[in-house]
Amino acid sequence: MSSTKPLRRARLLALAGAVAAVSITVPSTTSAASGEHGNRAASEDRGVAQAVVSEPLAAPPKPLRELKRAADAGSAEIDRGFPSTKAAAAAVVDDLLASRHWQGKVPRRKMPLSVGKLYTLDDGAFGECSAFAVRDPKFPKKRSYVVTAGHCLVDPRTKNWTDFVEFYPKYYGKKGSPLGGWDGKRLLTYDKWYYKGNYRYDVGVVRLQRFKKKQIVDRVGGSRLAYGAKPGHKRVRFIGYPAAGKYDGKFPYQCVGRTHRDSKKHWMTVMPCATREGASGGPWFTRMLNRNTGVAYAALSRGSKSGKRIMTATTFKKSLRRIVFKQKWG
Repeated sequence: MSSTKPLRRARLLALAGAVAAVSITVPSTTSAASGEHGNRAASEDRGVAQAVVSEPLAAPPKPLRELKRAADAGSAEIDRGFPSTKAAAAAVVDDLLASRHWQGKVPRRKMPLSVGKLYTLDDGAFGECSAFAVRDPKFPKKRSYVVTAGHCLVDPRTKNWTDFVEFYPKYYGKKGSPLGGWDGKRLLTYDKWYYKGNYRYDVGVVRLQRFKKKQIVDRVGGSRLAYGAKPGHKRVRFIGYPAAGKYDGKFPYQCVGRTHRDSKKHWMTVMPCATREGASGGPWFTRMLNRNTGVAYAALSRGSKSGKRIMTATTFKKSLRRIVFKQKWG
């Protein structure tokens, strides 16, 4: 039985005396994004899932991709690991590995425009995750959201949000994104991730600024979320931007195959896939609606780095529609 660790954003600035597997922290800052506790959405019933929303984000001094390029010239990657968790039962993993599946780089022409790379900046430390633009047909006016992993946006131990966020749709190689970077406006996650670090709620949402009076979904399309879907599916397509080990974070990779419900944690979906940090927050599509969008039921949370290579994801709960689309959060 192998241990699993979450697929984290790779730190791109060298830290003196750092150990290669330290826990991730989001440094506190004096910016408007680093509120001590955030704003919990109002609810009289403490048993109901709630949201925690950041203060409005300040704009980065330069595009994050430009800052990252300058930092890469003299920096080394540091692997920041999260606390390990037990992998799926060995029998489940064997069953998954025996099923038909494949993985590899996504060809440029087949890369969905709604999926992209998420850059963050925390007090001088760069981070990389994956994200995808979403929409809900019941709320047609709300078209500025991208979904990622909760740990890409906030560390539940410090309660401090990342300072800056920028989303690059269909980021691909040296050319980057055909639509450039979209600045984050506000961040949201579940209260049970923010306050307790419960991986069952490791989901994050970024509200993006408009660009030339257009919302992100107007330009790239928006995938639909399958709320409360079962964890196991015969065929799932995952897409993300791994940025550790042999991966440089510049290209999207995909894993396609069968997924299964974890034998102990029934809310968790499991898939054989050898991906790494940076892919966190990537969508798990049950089907594609067209070339650019699909139906996603989960976002990548963690994965193993050795032994039987698997990744796990947090399935989207029915409450996600309420806390993202129903409530007003800036």
